[in-house]
Amino acid sequence: MGCRFKNPILNIHRNDTFQVIYFFIFLAIACFTFSLIMIKYSMLVNLFLIIAGLIFFTFSEYIIHRFILHIVKDHTTSEPPSNSHLYHHRFPRDKYRLDISLPVAILMAMVFIALFWLVLREKSFVFFSGFATGYCLYHFVHYKIHTVPPPKSMFKYLWKHHHVHHYMDDTVAFGVTSPFWDIIFGTMPKK
Repeated sequence: MGCRFKNPILNIHRNDTFQVIYFFIFLAIACFTFSLIMIKYSMLVNLFLIIAGLIFFTFSEYIIHRFILHIVKDHTTSEPPSNSHLYHHRFPRDKYRLDISLPVAILMAMVFIALFWLVLREKSFVFFSGFATGYCLYHFVHYKIHTVPPPKSMFKYLWKHHHVHHYMDDTVAFGVTSPFWDIIFGTMPKK
């Protein structure tokens, strides 16, 4: 791509979405397996924690996208982008910079596991497996939205929702895997 970041370290940032997906699948399975073997919750408790982790991921996705990734808004100037999310808005079809790189994903996983451990203790392993599954789904859906035409199924709505955010109004439609939090927080597109 012809675009260069202001920060030279970001110029080497190039990711493979599927490396991140595989890493989080491995982590989700490892955390769940550890919990099954070592902690031995009932299946009902495990199911509840996984679903809670998935739901919390969708909330985190919305909050991070809206309030952290969109702190800096100017992605229409000819200046080089100052961060990877601005780059993504300027060049939404660059499949090598759709999301974070694997090293950043590993660091992020460590931070979330530590935070969950502080709150949930041993329940954090199963909760994180649900959270990590949500993150895998996010990466997969986001990659597909930006690299292939919309499907002729109910998932076409996710393509439309995210394209409104990219091509019409970046102050709405922050949810990628679900519009649920956009509905709750009033950031649904008007039409």
